[in-house]
Amino acid sequence: MSTPDTGKQSSFSSSRRRGAATVVLVAAGLLLVAGCGGEIDRQPQTARPTEDTQKDFDDLEVHYNAIRTDQLTPEVARAYGIERSANQVLLNVAMLTKTPGGAAIPADGTVSASAHNLNGQLKSLSMRRVQEGPAVYFIGESDADTEPKGIDAAYEVEEEKCKKCGKPIAVGKTEKMSKSLKNVIDPDYLIEKYGCDTARMFCLFAAPPEKDLEWSDQGVEGSFRFLGRVWRLAMDYMEDIQEAPPLKGSEDLNDDFKKLRRKTHQTIRKVTTDIEDRFHFNTAISAVMELVNLVYQVARPGKDDKAALAVIREAVETVIVLLAPIVPHVTEELWQMMGNQGGLSAVPWPSFDPELTSEEELTIVVQVNGKLRSRITVNADESEEKIKEMALADEKTQKFLEGVKIVKVITVPRKLVNIVVK
Repeated sequence: MSTPDTGKQSSFSSSRRRGAATVVLVAAGLLLVAGCGGEIDRQPQTARPTEDTQKDFDDLEVHYNAIRTDQLTPEVARAYGIERSANQVLLNVAMLTKTPGGAAIPADGTVSASAHNLNGQLKSLSMRRVQEGPAVYFIGESDADTEPKGIDAAYEVEEEKCKKCGKPIAVGKTEKMSKSLKNVIDPDYLIEKYGCDTARMFCLFAAPPEKDLEWSDQGVEGSFRFLGRVWRLAMDYMEDIQEAPPLKGSEDLNDDFKKLRRKTHQTIRKVTTDIEDRFHFNTAISAVMELVNLVYQVARPGKDDKAALAVIREAVETVIVLLAPIVPHVTEELWQMMGNQGGLSAVPWPSFDPELTSEEELTIVVQVNGKLRSRITVNADESEEKIKEMALADEKTQKFLEGVKIVKVITVPRKLVNIVVK
């Protein structure tokens, strides 16, 4: 239903709850304010009233209208605590229940309302209940203090400033996505700008399935950048690793590539467990990210170092296969470009070597009275007593033990040593 002068749309929905009426109202075109300057510096315009409008919901009759508060008499404005202004709008809502005889009697309930201006900016109105004898009214005010929300705000704001005029923008509170609040993220925009794989990855990475997802434009950008890193990694090694032979397990590898191969198999184990047992795609993606980071950290092997290149190939192909359920388009493209025959859907899920997933060394945290003071590296099969001795002898730890008495030493196997002093 159009309101006069603005051409904006108004919509209602209602439901019954324990005999009381609940009305949700979107009052459109109630307020006109200046938008971003751009090339045209528009001046603020005064608010425009709407005609008295009726909407029926089964046996419920809802009447509403909006007027400029400066059209109220000073006496009425004071009586209801309303500020009189040409840029302030008063929304008035009344509900009537239709009786079987055809008469309409006042109905009580709750009313929520939102208003947006001609720039599409939306703001919730706080509605007050007013009762005069048997009649019940709900009134709410809207002014020019309307904050942009939802996808429009996300696309037009950068570093808390308007992209068009450069003026500071007040960032509002986090709210639940809702069509009524007009703050729903448009997936078409994301797909057009970033691609559908980025949209899928962010949604799966941002939160586990049992928790609410808090939307973040920075998170979308982060997912996009990560896929870019995966693409560059594969393209950078494409020619060198295509001819690398499969690993046999007897290769003579230096420590860095031993570590990388161990990380590859640990990642397979973790991603498999996270997806199959817990359905936690977020932690699965995080594990793949760690593997990608490690591949970037190892020194690039020479073209004649076939064993090291085979380790790189195993790691890169593992990344592609593990990400395939999450970002199928990027991974399929990379898989084909690497010279593999057939699609990824026909590739078996990778398996891990239990011997390779076991740590040869562990990093143990050393604490003094519960505060982190150092870290030590020990063999995975090192005894508890030996680990205590190494922690006490650690150079960084020693300076926190001078002049104090050691009360006891507490160990958490494979994780930490806590030295209690006084």
